Amino acid sequence: MNNQSYIFAKALIAVLKGKDLEEQKQMIKNLVGLLKEKGKIHLLGQIQKEVEKHFKKDEVVLTFSREIDIKAIDGVKEKIKDILGKEKTFKIKIDKDIVAGFTAKDNNYLIDASIKGLLK
Repeated sequence: MNNQSYIFAKALIAVLKGKDLEEQKQMIKNLVGLLKEKGKIHLLGQIQKEVEKHFKKDEVVLTFSREIDIKAIDGVKEKIKDILGKEKTFKIKIDKDIVAGFTAKDNNYLIDASIKGLLK
């Protein structure tokens, strides 16, 4: 990774936090315009990879055995945030093979609160 693209990626990540989707789109357009103006558009691919990597590490995949109530999902999310950190986004999946319960997985941890995991 080029040091310049890393710096641009970190700056973009910082300005995107707390912004709604429209504001984020505008920030990205502004960055692309700046890169074009400065003759650095070739850095865009590396910047994108770094930003994607950053947001991917903050993602937790919650896998449930079946469809469950949104309040229950929110309760699980809060507990996971307490354990793994507040700055997490969640992707919800259903996998009947885990029998009952759930798993939560991010880049570093796996929390297995499933019957299948208990039986293993």
